[in-house]
Amino acid sequence: MPLIWVVDQIDKDAIFMQQAMTRIENPCQLLIFPDCLSILEHVSSLHRPPQFIVIDYQLDGMNGYELTQTLRLIPFLKRIPIGWLGDDMVMPTPRELEELGVKWCWPKPANYPGWQNLIEEFCQKAADTM
Repeated sequence: MPLIWVVDQIDKDAIFMQQAMTRIENPCQLLIFPDCLSILEHVSSLHRPPQFIVIDYQLDGMNGYELTQTLRLIPFLKRIPIGWLGDDMVMPTPRELEELGVKWCWPKPANYPGWQNLIEEFCQKAADTM
């Protein structure tokens, strides 16, 4: 089953993602981290890399850009695709996105149906990378 890591500090978002996962036809495994520290601690005990990583661009402390830069310093994560999730993002240039390995940028859904559609897209992208 495809594995996706998600870093999102908003509890409601995590609940919507988990609920959406139970209602889609071809589910994948989501591993949701509430903050940057949690994902960095997990990396140190990694057993299975994800198909891709989704990062909420607007995290407290280390933002999505900084977390992406940090993850890219870890050798086995250098080639793992990353997508950013956020509201009103001030985006880096397309060249900077490419250099960071950010393949996708999604607006954060405003409601449950939006989350369900996004989770379906995540799972399809993850399956396509296997």
